[in-house]
Amino acid sequence: MRQALVKVLPSTASIEQQKQLCGGAYRADFAVTTPEGAKVVVECDGHEFHEKTREQAARDKKRDRELQIAGWMVLRFTGSEIYRGAEYCARDVARALKIL
Repeated sequence: MRQALVKVLPSTASIEQQKQLCGGAYRADFAVTTPEGAKVVVECDGHEFHEKTREQAARDKKRDRELQIAGWMVLRFTGSEIYRGAEYCARDVARALKIL
């Protein structure tokens, strides 16, 4: 996914992997920011750890809300989506950066 983000996103975008957010309460797979102030969290969700149980789903929803309140747009991609087309996923991130 990182290679696809680097390939698709503008060179001015900053891509940080395993970034601690919200005072260290949460870790993002990728945090993408721009000099204009756009902030996108990119989550690469494997089925094993996300949405498999009600508790996992509730935890992810709460986390997403907290990040959104802190000003981050959260984009989640399944492992299958990334495997089939990481560049398509990265293009969605690029589109999100443009609307923020």
